[in-house]
Amino acid sequence: MKLTINTKLKDYSIQQWSDLMNILDGYKEKPDSEVRIEDKVAIVSIMAKVPYNTLLQEPMATIEKAFKFCVSTISSHTKSIPPKEIKIQGNTYELIDYVGGKVQGGWFVDVDCMAKDFKINPSLIPALNYVEKGKRYAETDDEGNIINSVKERDEIFKDHFPADVFVDLCVFFLEVFVEWSKITSTQKMSQIESQLEKIAKEIPYTTGSL
Repeated sequence: MKLTINTKLKDYSIQQWSDLMNILDGYKEKPDSEVRIEDKVAIVSIMAKVPYNTLLQEPMATIEKAFKFCVSTISSHTKSIPPKEIKIQGNTYELIDYVGGKVQGGWFVDVDCMAKDFKINPSLIPALNYVEKGKRYAETDDEGNIINSVKERDEIFKDHFPADVFVDLCVFFLEVFVEWSKITSTQKMSQIESQLEKIAKEIPYTTGSL
């Protein structure tokens, strides 16, 4: 079987990244040789988009070669600032302007409520930080109904937001919250920062070997 594995994180979704990190979480600071065979197969399955049971029929040499390529791909990302605009599924989204106290109170309320779910649903992070171009965060119609909800963006971003931008955004978002925590020292801010740190701990997988 010929396996096709994309070489850039931008070609993978948040869901794929999350699935990978759930596997790799148990191998922090451990050499690649300690990764269990079943986990190597699972990683290749995610990145090559080939069913797990199908890969079990392949020679171990093929799986090992593909796994090493996967590790190289995960480790190849270079940290950068997330883009101010990103186009997904034909729509353009803008990064929220954090400067000068422009962020709306409703945004802080939503972050407070959703921070506990960042780990299990990481696509909430870009859904909170990118909004449809030309619209405000949680914009409403004449009757007060929200016309661009976080939930709608979350559903789109889960499978279509590029993993490389997600990684950069997690680091950037954490840095923003660290600065805010210096100004607004509240229990909620500390809890949110803690949730973001849990996500950010996964970032080293993109800067070196497993």
